[in-house]
Amino acid sequence: MIKLRDVKFLRKNFELKVNFEIKKGEFLGIIGPNGSGKTTLLLLMCNILKPNDGEIFLFDKRIEEYSRLEIGRRIAFLPQRIDFIYDFKVFDTILMGRYPHSVYCNKKEDFEIAEKALKDCGIYHLKDRYLSELSGGELQLTRIARALAQSTQILLLDEPAQNLDINHIIQIFELLKKLNEEGLTIICTSHEINITLNYFKRIILLDEGKIVYDGEPSSEDLARNLRKTFKIKDEFSWVLGVFA
Repeated sequence: MIKLRDVKFLRKNFELKVNFEIKKGEFLGIIGPNGSGKTTLLLLMCNILKPNDGEIFLFDKRIEEYSRLEIGRRIAFLPQRIDFIYDFKVFDTILMGRYPHSVYCNKKEDFEIAEKALKDCGIYHLKDRYLSELSGGELQLTRIARALAQSTQILLLDEPAQNLDINHIIQIFELLKKLNEEGLTIICTSHEINITLNYFKRIILLDEGKIVYDGEPSSEDLARNLRKTFKIKDEFSWVLGVFA
């Protein structure tokens, strides 16, 4: 579904060099230290950032050949942070996800899809609440519902569990697991390694802009690479016990 062929991205003193592909139905977790290139990689995959070298393909077509609306019908991207200028109602916020399909006005189908996204995320009872009235977890579920309302085949999420308590983290990843089992391809960055490795089917570990591991989350090689990448000293190696 997405292929990055010898992709290179340069920014000041940082260089990202990757070469991999994502197949239909994957639940891919991208992990790594701060500044390793996780967010940059997602921005490249949805054509917000342009590579300095190499090629990115979306459904076997070069991504730069798509318009922004065409990409929006295929990829939904949830950034770490969205600053809403106005205090919208939850339902109106989710309806915004239909923009790539209904640029000028919403159709009956758009309202039905928005309602389904609300129900899938378990927040239908919040539909008439304003964003300012939501908790952090409720707001994040609203943002995910808006991304689902785009009705895409691929979902990119940048730290969807950031700054949430463990109950909301589990709630969000159980939702993502269910969506993936229903056929949605999901690519997700995360710092919540101990929890999220129970959900990802495949892990890419980044270190200083390079892929140092690409494989199953249960592999012992991942534990060794995590220790090296995060520079975990032997006396603290117990924190990796969950990966052994």
